[in-house]
Amino acid sequence: METNKKTSSGTETRTNTETTENSEIAADTETRMNTETSTNAETTANSEITADRESTSDGKTTGRLLAGLILRIAVLMLAGKIAGVWFLGAGIQRGNSMYPGLRDGELGFTWKRSGYYPGDIVWYHPEGRQGAYYRIAAVSGDEVMISEEGFTVNGAFPAESVVYPTDKAGDYLAFPITVPEGEVFLLNDFRSDLSDSRSFGTVRVDQLEGVLILSVKRRSF
Repeated sequence: METNKKTSSGTETRTNTETTENSEIAADTETRMNTETSTNAETTANSEITADRESTSDGKTTGRLLAGLILRIAVLMLAGKIAGVWFLGAGIQRGNSMYPGLRDGELGFTWKRSGYYPGDIVWYHPEGRQGAYYRIAAVSGDEVMISEEGFTVNGAFPAESVVYPTDKAGDYLAFPITVPEGEVFLLNDFRSDLSDSRSFGTVRVDQLEGVLILSVKRRSF
């Protein structure tokens, strides 16, 4: 009997010891897990803070670069005015006649040059109208046709990223027409707005005030 009691007592002692060790192991494991969780949370938070700082920094850098570019253009424009040579200009788009390429209120800078090409966006100030941006649809020698089938240049549909239905402005022009020497045919990108060459005819190249080289997408001007 005594032997059995001793055995039982020894078994209980080992069991208690194992239970204590298991509890300590579980506590250590939980502590490590909590530490790792805390470390991961801190790492994630630090990463997010770093990303926010980098994003803010990139935004500020872009803003500074844009401001610096506009300042340089303004200096060049001033120099041209002093020298009496107008090779740089600026104009604010009013209305959405050039949507989606240009929106109402966008400030554009232009470069004056002797030659222009189909697809160029140019600034033109028609007599009796406010200045605006237009796209050159055809140049001298091109045949322009606007009919129920659509708008074509030299018998082909121009390659356009956004295609709008192009209608005639009443009977102002009899199509087809051939663009005279030294002139261009202008269209709005938003073709429902007929205030382009469909209503005022072809335009002499020397009347164009420059091709668009930069636009600032703002609506607060």
